Amino acid sequence: MTHISKTERILALSLIALGIALRLWIRLPTDLWEDEIIAATHSAQPFWQVILNSIRNDVHPPLYFLQLHIWGWLGRSDIWLTLNSVAWSLAGIYSIWRVGTLLYGARAGLFAAACLAILPVATYNADQLRMYAFLGVLLTWSFYLNVRVFGEGRRTPGLLIGHAALLIAIVSTHAIAALAVFFNGLYALHLVRGRRPLRNGLFAWLGIYGIAGLYAVPWLVAGMLHDANIGDGGGFGEFLLAIATTAIGNIAFGSPFYIAAGVSIFLALCWLIRLTGRTLALTLIFLIWPLLLSTLVTLLLKPIYKWNFFSAMEAPFIALTLALLLDQPPARRALRILVMPLLVAALTAVNIATRLTVHITSHFRDAANLIAANYRPGDVIFVPQPSIFWGMAWDLAGPDWGSTFAIAAKPSPQWLSVYRKLGPRIVEALHLMPDTQVLEKNGYRIVVGTESADQTADARRIWLVTLPRADLPRDYPPPALNGLTLQWQDKYQIWTTLYAPTPQQAVIPKRLDY
Repeated sequence: MTHISKTERILALSLIALGIALRLWIRLPTDLWEDEIIAATHSAQPFWQVILNSIRNDVHPPLYFLQLHIWGWLGRSDIWLTLNSVAWSLAGIYSIWRVGTLLYGARAGLFAAACLAILPVATYNADQLRMYAFLGVLLTWSFYLNVRVFGEGRRTPGLLIGHAALLIAIVSTHAIAALAVFFNGLYALHLVRGRRPLRNGLFAWLGIYGIAGLYAVPWLVAGMLHDANIGDGGGFGEFLLAIATTAIGNIAFGSPFYIAAGVSIFLALCWLIRLTGRTLALTLIFLIWPLLLSTLVTLLLKPIYKWNFFSAMEAPFIALTLALLLDQPPARRALRILVMPLLVAALTAVNIATRLTVHITSHFRDAANLIAANYRPGDVIFVPQPSIFWGMAWDLAGPDWGSTFAIAAKPSPQWLSVYRKLGPRIVEALHLMPDTQVLEKNGYRIVVGTESADQTADARRIWLVTLPRADLPRDYPPPALNGLTLQWQDKYQIWTTLYAPTPQQAVIPKRLDY
């Protein structure tokens, strides 16, 4: 470690301040998109039902939703729930600073915090109501314990138990978080190989990672009951996109310029690695091997690359790698003066561009506003897809609209088979079977489930709300529904279709301005 100059300190603190400001610059208006609605709905259930709901209605384990539920004790507004991710993102900056300082010295820690502060992926995840900012904090401290336990041989009971608990927490956060534990395990093996006696380190490694691996099995099995929506197809273009999104995040989608920028930044980082031995294993195991493994599995078996998971998993290690490259002895002064500032400037520019231009929405609020402006007594809102129903219920009936078990679509044959194996007592005790497919609140009547069209038989008009994709019947929206004919349609991502006995026109309120 070398001394932190006054100029370096000012520049690093300025980047950290910029990163904090960008995280506090929350996208407005807050219109939760589909994945965020799912997370918010899980968190609004009673505490123990959060666990059941994530197993029954989601591919992800429940830990993130449980902590979001606790956060929601102080409120369930969109902005308050979004601040949970902002808080975890700020905790991520603190964590990487603290871990970098403890492991590599004050200079590396300060640089690591500055680098994470300006990473576009980390800033993007700061106001996404998803688990990625939370996951980044867990991964950062898991890396710290890896080094302490396996790199330094500090195998006290407290550290061993804490490390195993942290790995279990990681597995409990995301459907494919077992991959993050796998790469942590590889790095731990690398650290064990460098210490003697080797046997003691291997026994500790088998114990900790064996426990985490066994714990991951039931969540992987549960995930097989769902469509994990893991990734798109393979091919060289998808591989380039994977590299770009790892480096610069969501802004790479749909733009050849940003794909090229992301790939260039990632390759520049990899080229710089050869200048120091301290970052070689770190970068190979946490940055390069995950991309290669996901690409190989995608080509040979099925797509497993999920950009937001992989980029969130790699963000702390990109920051650490950049920090260790910056923390070079004077012999590498040219590296610090010429190359690294260009890389940092590029990341900062993309970070600001991401905050200015990227805004994901499913337009639930626009669809809800449209229906609210045109709804009449006797109308029924029919939403076949469960997650789209949750979005409409959230915006029309409010965050506390009801239980996802009590008001739900009829269970699929696959889930009915699971329920038969559980037995009627358990199914009844856990309230797994829905009571109804109809939500009536705030003057609205909302019906959920593809098989629930009969619940709209007495409607004067039907508002069919759908998102065109594979989980929707092929003939939807149909030309007629329960004797009513298609009279009007709005295709604004969420499709809103009006069925009525006579020609109708709907008033479209002003769309939300993002």
